[in-house]
Amino acid sequence: MASRRCIASGGRCGHELSRSGCAVLRYSSAVSDLTSMYATEYTRLLYTWSAVERLLKIMDLPNLPMFPGHKKIVGTWNKATYFLTQRSHGEPLEHYVCTMKHLRRHVDQDVSLKDNRRLVGKFSVLPWRSTPGILLAVANELRNTPAHGDLSIPEPTGWGEEQFRDLLVTLHVPRLAVRGLLLSLQMLINAILVSRDQWLEEAQPLDGWCARTNSGEWQRTDNHRDIIWSAHLQPPVT
Repeated sequence: MASRRCIASGGRCGHELSRSGCAVLRYSSAVSDLTSMYATEYTRLLYTWSAVERLLKIMDLPNLPMFPGHKKIVGTWNKATYFLTQRSHGEPLEHYVCTMKHLRRHVDQDVSLKDNRRLVGKFSVLPWRSTPGILLAVANELRNTPAHGDLSIPEPTGWGEEQFRDLLVTLHVPRLAVRGLLLSLQMLINAILVSRDQWLEEAQPLDGWCARTNSGEWQRTDNHRDIIWSAHLQPPVT
């Protein structure tokens, strides 16, 4: 009863309970925000992964031969990396290598991922996987974490602005994986197009196609590879 009177009168006990209740609410809000942001980023990863898988299912991917010193390699995604290894000439898409290195750095810094030998191993260049296929392999392995129910969301270390600053770093891995999948998707489409595809004429916008040159300038073009390589229909608004 004394405790109730103290709380009701706004005394010391009531004040302490109020502060404790506020802390619980702030913590619960931080947990909710953290879970929501993880769900958002990994949903984007799963959605993008599904788009790439749909493309791979309709592609005529090469069979995987035996590679000396390795066991039999199987699987659609390994076929896709081998396909890019065979078809890619010269440097990968702009920003591809930068994205790959950035993703590797964040994986190495993530306590929950750096000891994942399967994931880290996907960064290795192998006979069926050259540099243009690495981001496909890494993103596919990373997708298995939420898809198989193994994703663990860390406890919030704080709340407010500090919490969101931490999130931007923590969630770099799925964000970069999505970027890598999209770059890989462009490279796959570019590799399977023939010289004059019907879609280019049927889908051409009224004001034509635009592509960015190596010097960074935008110009009209009828070259479908330029269009896929730059992945834009018109120059950005400046």
